[in-house]
Amino acid sequence: MRILFITNLLPYNNYCSSSSLKALVDAGHKVDLICFKDEVMEVGKEIQKFDFYEWCQVIHEIPLRLVTNQHRRYMMFKALRTLFSVLPFGVFKYKSGSFKTLLLHMVKRVDYDLIYCDHLQLFLYVNMINKQKRTSIPIVLQEHNCEYVIVKRSIQTTTSLLKKLFLFIEYQKLQRFEKCAIEMADRVVILSKEDRRAMCKLTHKDIDFRMIPIGIEDSSFRKENRPINSTIKILLMGTWSWEPNRHGLIWFLQTVVPLLITKKMKFDMDIIGGGIGKDILKLSDQYQNVNVKGFVNDIDEYFEKCDCLAVPLFIGSGQRMKIIEAFSKEMPVISTGIGAEGLLYTNNRNILIANSAEDFLEAFEKIKNDELRVKIIQNAKQTFDENHSYRIIAKLIAEAVRFE
Repeated sequence: MRILFITNLLPYNNYCSSSSLKALVDAGHKVDLICFKDEVMEVGKEIQKFDFYEWCQVIHEIPLRLVTNQHRRYMMFKALRTLFSVLPFGVFKYKSGSFKTLLLHMVKRVDYDLIYCDHLQLFLYVNMINKQKRTSIPIVLQEHNCEYVIVKRSIQTTTSLLKKLFLFIEYQKLQRFEKCAIEMADRVVILSKEDRRAMCKLTHKDIDFRMIPIGIEDSSFRKENRPINSTIKILLMGTWSWEPNRHGLIWFLQTVVPLLITKKMKFDMDIIGGGIGKDILKLSDQYQNVNVKGFVNDIDEYFEKCDCLAVPLFIGSGQRMKIIEAFSKEMPVISTGIGAEGLLYTNNRNILIANSAEDFLEAFEKIKNDELRVKIIQNAKQTFDENHSYRIIAKLIAEAVRFE
């Protein structure tokens, strides 16, 4: 088949998108890709794993400012304009005349057999395509999260009345947009049972869902299983410009770290990932043993030196790729229940669940136990092998694009 793959950015830092794209190519399909490009996006050593220009027949990147914390004034202006639009802000910011023109030109020039829409926000352009072709091309929508659930949880956690009002308006618009997109798609690829339940609740219709977890190629890296000395080394990683990650990190720095200090726990903490804001830097500067590294080229260095990954997430949907990657690299994970949502897990078996500062303190003490840590590592690796390895996911993606 000739497939048009529409996504937000070249997925160097997104295993869900890159695995889907690679699976389509490995299945023998010819894939053209169109996406946006924000010059401030950072990519590191991981890009060596992905040769998108070898995989795809054609790649088009359209410049657009998308990283919110790097373009604050621009995004504030966009948010104000959104108040007069039926589109939610998360979709509106993807509007581009250049993208639309090029996309319609590609569809007019090539007879595509299928459109693979990677990310809900890009569904903005799908209806335009079928109007242009005046015929129906099968559409697969890949949802990385149930987006309206994320906004709903954001409303529940924010304390700002103005922000709460904006999010409530966003929630109403996003519900309508997401419902319409799910119903228009011929097939919807989702990550978890939780997302399926939320989408079924939204549509009240019989939707052709395919549940395909995030898959990554098994890493050759293996963390050395060494005893934890008196000082526990904690890793936090993520894209910190994404509001759920930012919210969780600020909570962790404001509540968990002071408790660890009060209880005289010896610890070192590394925070890695792009999009670090001034508010996070200001908080972290209060603590000598909290090291903000920002964007790094090689995350394996931190998987090796740290003893556990902490995932303090209270807003979210879908699955957390960083937890799956930690499972594959034999790094024990301590996460909130929402952070682990969508994964196959059992507390104290392949992960430790902590939903409060006291829970995190207790979990850090637990992970020092060699026997428990080894059990969690081994079970987590088994969970990865059976559910998230690329060879399993590739088969599911190949089946998801068959319409017979």
